[in-house]
Amino acid sequence: MPIVEVGMMGVRPNKTPMDPSTADGKILSDAWKAVIQAPGGPQRVFWGLEEEDRGRIWGWFDWESVEEHEAFAKSVGGEATKRFVEVFTPGFTKHAHVDTSVLKAPVTEVMLASFPPDITQDAKDAVAGQFQTFKEKALDQCKDVRTVSSGWGLEIDFPVRNSPNGEKGTLFFALIGWGSVDEHMAFRETEAFKENVGLITGMEGYVKLDMFHLSCEVMERED
Repeated sequence: MPIVEVGMMGVRPNKTPMDPSTADGKILSDAWKAVIQAPGGPQRVFWGLEEEDRGRIWGWFDWESVEEHEAFAKSVGGEATKRFVEVFTPGFTKHAHVDTSVLKAPVTEVMLASFPPDITQDAKDAVAGQFQTFKEKALDQCKDVRTVSSGWGLEIDFPVRNSPNGEKGTLFFALIGWGSVDEHMAFRETEAFKENVGLITGMEGYVKLDMFHLSCEVMERED
């Protein structure tokens, strides 16, 4: 099954990585052009700043396998991203099974549910089932929802967002495409949301539940 490399970095103060007319933006766009054009590179890359915290930037890269990504990172990736230190602070890079096509929406709601590293497969299945029920009972009833995908991270050492003690764990992702942040906020006032949000907040065993929005750019391999 194809996988997505997902990563987050901090943005240094007064840097403008999403503006391709600036030096900062050119560093980023040149790097993505290099990896998307190089042999063995990803099929597609999305990138965008969090709407709620413009000091964080996310990248999502479509690969056929973790091994493909790791081989490319050793051969080309380091050279392509060597100037990132000028614009970004370190973050993390991991992998997940989740469809990134949602990120083509004008705005994507990103839900991250952190669980202990030792979560069982049965517990994972239960979480995924609860989200699927929420999708069917709430999201599928909303005309403003563009598309939805969800899935689990492959590693068990994802950083728990904003954890003061540096906790790590297993991550469940949900990506929900909207036309705008306002559409999402309006949905939260509907009866369908209010009656079913307990399916999300009631997921057994989660350590932390986070939500933010991204508006992503995309670059795709031409071949």
